Amino acid sequence: MKETTPTELGGLISEFLRRGPLGKKFAEQQVKEEWMKLGGGNIARYTNYVHVKEGKLLVKLTSAALKNDLVMQRGDLVKRLNEKVGTDAVVDIVFL
Repeated sequence: MKETTPTELGGLISEFLRRGPLGKKFAEQQVKEEWMKLGGGNIARYTNYVHVKEGKLLVKLTSAALKNDLVMQRGDLVKRLNEKVGTDAVVDIVFL
């Protein structure tokens, strides 16, 4: 009889969500949540709208100064969000 190594249930669920049909939607929701956590929640205070569409994170901000700062950090923000989520869910950020 072949022995199998036990696997943690949490790991199986994460793998299913990452690869399964719900994986894309789950990753998009995680990206939205991580966006609100960026900057210790200071960014969330000025964010009116967050949506992920076709790999683009659409963000509407109420502060023009913050928008300018974040535009300069766009590449780093994409990298940080994807690292937090564990997948390449975001390819670009569009500030509205």
